[in-house]
Amino acid sequence: RVVPDARHIRLDTGFEKGRLYQATYTAVGAPVVGLGIAALRDAVAWLKHGTAREGNPAPGLVRYGYAYGRSQTGRLLRTLVYHDLNVDEQGREALDGISANVAGGLRGEFNQRFGQNSKDRPH
Repeated sequence: RVVPDARHIRLDTGFEKGRLYQATYTAVGAPVVGLGIAALRDAVAWLKHGTAREGNPAPGLVRYGYAYGRSQTGRLLRTLVYHDLNVDEQGREALDGISANVAGGLRGEFNQRFGQNSKDRPH
C-alpha cells in the first residue's frame, strides 16, 4: 500500500535488511545542474565553428580547442569526458585536448538529479 508523503518512504510490512528496493517518484525542487559543462562545450564549439552572422568574433580562425584544469576545474573536465559531453549538437568534438591536473579521485556531481557541484552544504 502506498501512503503519499513528500518526505518518507513507508512499506507496511517493513523493510528487510539486505534486500534491495527500487523507488520511483516524481522529483520536486531539483536544482538544474550540468549546464556549466554544456555551456563550456557549446562556447568552444561556437568559437571553432560559429559564423560572423552568429556573432563569432573570430570566424574561421579558431581551429582547435584545448582546456587545462587544476583541482576543481580539472574535475569538471574529467566529468565532461566521463559523461561523453565533449561532442556538440552537430556531433563535432569541441575540445581537442584536455589536461586535468591534480583533479582528485572523484568526479563532480555536475550532471545528476539533485546534484551538488561542491561537497559543501548549500547555504
